[in-house]
Amino acid sequence: SVSDEKLRERSLDPRLAFLLSLLDGASSVDDVVDMSTMPPLEAVRALHELLVEGVIEVVERLRKAP
Repeated sequence: SVSDEKLRERSLDPRLAFLLSLLDGASSVDDVVDMSTMPPLEAVRALHELLVEGVIEVVERLRKAP
């Protein structure tokens, strides 16, 4: 992922910055899309943009045993 310094230097458009603010390391992609109140396709495209640019990364969530 991008360092904090590089992220501060980069100018994010407001929708990307807002989505980035919703990422807490525990929420799923679905959770973030729901919290964003953006149209789902727009939110997923924006998350994809952040992913491709190396600003965010996807990590697998550990599932609790039943």
